[in-house]
Amino acid sequence: MCPDGFMVLHQPRHQGRGGGVVVIARKSLSPRGIPAPEVVGCESLLLKLGSRVQLGLLLTYLPPSCVATALPALLESVAGLAVEFPRLIVLGDFNLPSLGDRSEAAQEFMASMATMDLTQREPTRWFRPRRLMDPDRFQEELGEIPDSLVHNSSGSLVTAWNEAASGALDRIAPLRPLCGGGPRRAPWFTEELREMKRHKRRLERQSRPAALFRVTRSLLKVEGAEEPLQGRAEEFVQFLSDKIAQIQRDLDSDWAVPAELPGAGLSHVIWSEFEPVTPDEVDKAVRAMNAATCLLDPCPSWLVSASREVTRGWLQAIINASLMEGSFPQPLKEAVVRPLLKKPSLDPAVLKNFRPVSNLPFVGKVVEKVVASQLLRSLDETNYLDPFQSGFRPGYSTETALVALTDDLWRARDRGYSSILVLLDLSAAFDTIDHGILLRRLGEVGVGGTVLRWFSSYLSDRLQSVLAGGQRSTPRRLDYGVPQGSVLSPLLFNIYMKPLGEIIRRHGVRYHQYADDTQLYISIPCPFSEAVDVMCRCLEDVRVWMGVNRLRLNPDKTEWLWVLPPKGRSEAAVGSECSRESDCGRAKVRPRVTYPP
Repeated sequence: MCPDGFMVLHQPRHQGRGGGVVVIARKSLSPRGIPAPEVVGCESLLLKLGSRVQLGLLLTYLPPSCVATALPALLESVAGLAVEFPRLIVLGDFNLPSLGDRSEAAQEFMASMATMDLTQREPTRWFRPRRLMDPDRFQEELGEIPDSLVHNSSGSLVTAWNEAASGALDRIAPLRPLCGGGPRRAPWFTEELREMKRHKRRLERQSRPAALFRVTRSLLKVEGAEEPLQGRAEEFVQFLSDKIAQIQRDLDSDWAVPAELPGAGLSHVIWSEFEPVTPDEVDKAVRAMNAATCLLDPCPSWLVSASREVTRGWLQAIINASLMEGSFPQPLKEAVVRPLLKKPSLDPAVLKNFRPVSNLPFVGKVVEKVVASQLLRSLDETNYLDPFQSGFRPGYSTETALVALTDDLWRARDRGYSSILVLLDLSAAFDTIDHGILLRRLGEVGVGGTVLRWFSSYLSDRLQSVLAGGQRSTPRRLDYGVPQGSVLSPLLFNIYMKPLGEIIRRHGVRYHQYADDTQLYISIPCPFSEAVDVMCRCLEDVRVWMGVNRLRLNPDKTEWLWVLPPKGRSEAAVGSECSRESDCGRAKVRPRVTYPP
């Protein structure tokens, strides 16, 4: 397992099984292991490197439970080694969140190292020069997909693609160390030219309003928020897992899922096989994709898109193999979550203030794009989706949803009617979807055979890891939900939520749905106490339906909005007072009153 020209030096853990520390060193460095100072709780390995000039290397692992007790003794041992060796390298895992951290332990560690003339070196950073990423050269190095691979499984094709694409990228734009030293001064660039360039930049800035926003953002930036989750990737992925697990436990305690949920879909299968894709359809799917690159991608997505003359053959083989097998390739099932602070004013130390955004492999999103287009075509043919479900459908955008809603409210106002608008909010809606219920919904659409097997494969055995502060957590298994940020998820969520519309219509309440945002509204003449009762009964049925379907209504963010005509303002105080603590089942809502001009 050791590469040629290298050797392994290992210091096992003193107690228990496994563990310890290990160094893989080049033999030309003449590494020799010598006894390391014993520090209770530490695992250490001490090496001498070189034959002439003695260089000491101390590798240490400090367990989290021993930081407070063992750190002083470790620093004392390092002080002795600094006297023994003219040059000393100390490295390892000290379980300090960051050596740039302001914690007392980190400050003590760095201060002690400074007294021994030991300084922290910046890590060597590597990059690929973008100027070398030429699509023509990339296509030459990648080449057409070999005939021997065309009939392989989709999983092996994805593995072969990753190896071929990363190898081609390494050959045309190998990684290079990012060296400092500052810019080189050209001898012909005189002080006069430098002053002229400064003047040009000043004039450019005057015509760029974006500069003003950059200054504003820099002034409003929360102090220390550049890397708010430094060293907390594992903590955040655990937080996400615990959050979903808690929601599932709450739902289990309140609701029992019936063995078969009643459905009103099609009773027979009308779509059991996918249609194979052509090169032109692959081109169309790639062009429609946002060229965002995932950490798991073997090469930048824009390079794949710019090299379609060659890459489309690879992508066509992967897509068709996946569709014909009824299987979504396992290498494409992992998502890398990047936490984003919801608002700049929120505390970055609180994990719930971050919104998890999933980044998925580019090839997987292209496969999803093809499936989504065929699924949408099938839904249009059966007229399955609700006309009041907007988003992720041609002709049903956020704009059309807002226009329809505001138009209805204005028309009611012109008739002298008052309107009650309820804004529903769901807790982690995409992350709590039950896979079994979703597959039954697809069956109601008329999906079966290979197509249904593909969706079952797409939903199962998914993983997610968190990338925060430059660190990536270990992947965690996902047993619920659909990945946010994917192409298919919004469409699948619309299918999942379709029966809710029938529940709402039974009460004579109008509604609009956009993904996990649902608005209920009813317009009636003043007074509107009867409308409040109707809305409360509707909300109770909505709450029950969501609980049975493994979705949790968030009462803290669900609001009433009363839209009153001018003549109804005198009744607002009475209405708002009587319903301020309205309790529809357990779905409490907060009222707000607005008066259109």
